Amino acid sequence: MSIDLADNARDVHALQTHARGWSFVADDAASALAGVNALPIPLRWLDGNRRDEAWCVSAAVVREVHGQMTLYATDALLCGLLDVTESGSLEPAIAAAYQQIQDTCAQRGFPHLLRAWNFFGAINAGSGDDERYRRFSVGRARVLAPAPDGGYPAATAIGIPGPSGRVQIAFLAAGRPGEAIENPRQTSAWRYPREFGPVAPGFSRAMLLPWLPTPLLLVSGTASVVGHETVHDATATQLDEALRNVGMVVDAAAARLQRPLALGRGSALRVYLRDAEEASAVAAQLSERLPAEADWMLLHGDICRADLRIELELRQSCLP
Repeated sequence: MSIDLADNARDVHALQTHARGWSFVADDAASALAGVNALPIPLRWLDGNRRDEAWCVSAAVVREVHGQMTLYATDALLCGLLDVTESGSLEPAIAAAYQQIQDTCAQRGFPHLLRAWNFFGAINAGSGDDERYRRFSVGRARVLAPAPDGGYPAATAIGIPGPSGRVQIAFLAAGRPGEAIENPRQTSAWRYPREFGPVAPGFSRAMLLPWLPTPLLLVSGTASVVGHETVHDATATQLDEALRNVGMVVDAAAARLQRPLALGRGSALRVYLRDAEEASAVAAQLSERLPAEADWMLLHGDICRADLRIELELRQSCLP
């Protein structure tokens, strides 16, 4: 087993030169990645020092395409993308998608789901328990309840601006479980009270992979939530709160690993922004707050709560 995430892959050419790996890329930048194992993110790029998120590995990668699912497998990890057209109700579509993902991972010897990225349209449409994000949570819980070994996977759920129709789930799985990490400032999502839906969201705040040669921390979509409540109204203050929450998760992982961790070298962040007109101000704030060594991209996407303006996630290589 050998994984070596290239924290210094500053452009597409770094991935092509490495020749092994895959890259998540914003929809409008996909044409720049011809010849690269690219998994599209169905959102428009707004700003940042990268247009892709490169995962470079030192082990051989095998690519498989099975209908609507694309897989990239090494000896240690399985990365996949399931892209389907929604027909009818969202809830059974999500349940069927997660069952397909779970079955595929198990059949290929990667039974432990570590991370999922969920994208679908009209995420805030509907009222009360009929809100589409809540129906998504119910559909996912049909497959992922109770929590898998190692805890719930880290996850992000972002709305594709525009009408419903497309559902895309990217995922990462392994042959052994990760270690779930929680944030002491936040209620664990799977313990949210009933007011947030008939089923609490089934994800951990982060997933730590300490068994890799270079341990890897995968932080879930993180927003301006303290306890279980949204705090702040303005995008700028919500971003500050989200960064504070990410910092707390990084600190919790550092304590688990018994080594210092901080944003900088080895950091790759995706930031999701509801209002594209705020992109310039948010990009300036991120440039000021993030270390120069951190990779980041700002994408246009709707957040799972209607009162949230912005969300971010982190992939952190735990370098010595």
